[in-house]
Amino acid sequence: SGVCQVAREAYEYCARSKVLEPMHVPQSNILCFRLGNTAGTPKTRDRMHWNVKESVNARGRAYISSTVLDGQRVLRIVVMNPRTTGNDIVEGLEEVHRVARKLRVR
Repeated sequence: SGVCQVAREAYEYCARSKVLEPMHVPQSNILCFRLGNTAGTPKTRDRMHWNVKESVNARGRAYISSTVLDGQRVLRIVVMNPRTTGNDIVEGLEEVHRVARKLRVR
């Protein structure tokens, strides 16, 4: 379906990114991803992911959620609206990228 294709486009964006790393190839409308090259303890990395999520959502340009996958906090996109396009999702991921860099994630 369309929302699954948009999740796949999000995966492809993260796979090409130097900042974002996909956790899996999406089989549905959900993609989990994380910030790559994040130094620190697992607790520090979990906090960084939480802070990026909160900052992105507070800006109001995109909405992402998070979950714990294999014992670590990761970010998550759930594409629900059939009107969401690949361009929309790329803009949202670019916002995640901007926020992550602002918070000094390389």
